[in-house]
Amino acid sequence: MKFCALFCLTAAALAQPNPPAPLARLEGNIQRITKSVNANWGIYIKCLETGETVAIDADRQMDTMSVIKIPLMAEVFRQLEAGCVFRRSRTAFRAEAEQHSGPSRTPVGA
Repeated sequence: MKFCALFCLTAAALAQPNPPAPLARLEGNIQRITKSVNANWGIYIKCLETGETVAIDADRQMDTMSVIKIPLMAEVFRQLEAGCVFRRSRTAFRAEAEQHSGPSRTPVGA
């Protein structure tokens, strides 16, 4: 009887489908979300522990839009720490700044 019960439990365990891996589950959830929102997506995720990746239209060209603000703000915070820019000062960045090695620090309204 013990052998039969052990056999049945083993057979039942083997018959169960394996649950999807966490990264596969994540990819499924992301695809579900991206399909429910009317937008263009480009997503690339890499698990640093395993090297596994998820790429959903990752090579699609897109405008940077708000993403460009991230490195700009990182530079502003770096300059704040260095004392080059002050929190209450306003700085205009103009086209002629591209000709110099650094940003144009012409005050707004000048």
